[in-house]
Amino acid sequence: MPKRKRGRPPLDPMPEPIPDTPENIARAIMQGPPKAEWDFEKARERRREASRAS
Repeated sequence: MPKRKRGRPPLDPMPEPIPDTPENIARAIMQGPPKAEWDFEKARERRREASRAS
């Protein structure tokens, strides 16, 4: 049975940074589906009401 390697694996080189242009930011935002609960004010109110009821 071969010995198990110990320690941290070797570091991979860092990928080239992507410039933060408005087009790249918009593309990153639109790639994922919208959040199920995007109205954070309503979510906060529900949490407040739940904590007051407890």
